[in-house]
Amino acid sequence: MDLFEQAEAAEEIGQLQNALELWESICRTDPDPPNLCKLGRLRQKLGKWQPAEEALLAALAIDRSFTIAMLFLGILNMHREDIEQEAAMQQATTWLEKAIALEPSAMAYTFLGVTFCHRKDPKSARHASNVPLKSTRPTKRHTTTSRACLIPATDENVNCTKKQSS
Repeated sequence: MDLFEQAEAAEEIGQLQNALELWESICRTDPDPPNLCKLGRLRQKLGKWQPAEEALLAALAIDRSFTIAMLFLGILNMHREDIEQEAAMQQATTWLEKAIALEPSAMAYTFLGVTFCHRKDPKSARHASNVPLKSTRPTKRHTTTSRACLIPATDENVNCTKKQSS
């Protein structure tokens, strides 16, 4: 079993610290953007906010158009607990908008809508969830159009001021 398989297996069975050490070793010898994103995502899982950000920024230093790193930076900032929430949401919005500018995706628009909700901007949240996208999956006859958001925007589910009842 090679190092990559060991890291994946360790993470899969919940040995996150072991997986972290393996991904750090992998990134020392092969610091490519996908590997650095794996490292950043795992550091985020462990609540290591700044080191997670550093790994994702290192991926972008290698490939400035690596949208997965931008998406992960957006997600990281949505969850981080080491900086003020409004600043984190602003950073998340910035990274998600950069990812969308290069490669629009339903996932990026969905997370962008969530950041707008956290920032109490329901109009922008609604807009982000209603952007039409061309399907990336080819069909036999034509390309279909779908809405960007994974959850349709309606007045009932895009209500940024009400808390959802459990």
